[in-house]
Amino acid sequence: MCGGNVLDKVRHFVSYAGNTWQIDVYEGLLEGVVLAEIELTDADQKLTLPDWIGEEVTADPTYRKINMVAARFAKPKFPNKTTF
Repeated sequence: MCGGNVLDKVRHFVSYAGNTWQIDVYEGLLEGVVLAEIELTDADQKLTLPDWIGEEVTADPTYRKINMVAARFAKPKFPNKTTF
């Protein structure tokens, strides 16, 4: 059904400052991509970011799975955010 385009990832759950982060480490087609996300209880929730968190990419369409896969097929490696 997927035509061989299966995304492999390992999801880690990391507790930090009273919150649980979901860290997705991709393998295979998207190897090298690591995304961290957190579910907030409300939009005004105060959040302490860990020092290992990078740039906010929630609204960046580059990091939608379909776009990451398309970029990987177009180039041998998914480019680093700083190269866009």
